[in-house]
Amino acid sequence: MKVKDVKDPYKKLDELVEKNNGILKTGDALAEGISKPVLGKYLKLREFERMEHGIYLSPDAWMDEMYILHLRSAQAVFSHDSALYLHDMTLRVPLKHTVTLMTGYNPSRLTADGIKVYTVKKEL
Repeated sequence: MKVKDVKDPYKKLDELVEKNNGILKTGDALAEGISKPVLGKYLKLREFERMEHGIYLSPDAWMDEMYILHLRSAQAVFSHDSALYLHDMTLRVPLKHTVTLMTGYNPSRLTADGIKVYTVKKEL
């Protein structure tokens, strides 16, 4: 008879947070077998800040806006001023992040948050 390796769920969550530099995604926790009620208690106990739907930041972690944007919209590609900044081609941090999406994606959540969105046809 095999004995299942049962870890304390909070310990599993601590490991996920450590692995992801202070960021915890609900999907990652669920993939590890952590239930939503346990996750909710953990987030409250550890005083995590909700960054986006399903994305939480540890109180001792540094908040990287561009990384959070990438997590919430993985299909978005940083472009224009944001791309220049990421490639060290400008010293100035963009006042407004700029991304490009394929035509067909709904950019309303991004534009509502002040992000400039361009679209490009799938064929390109």
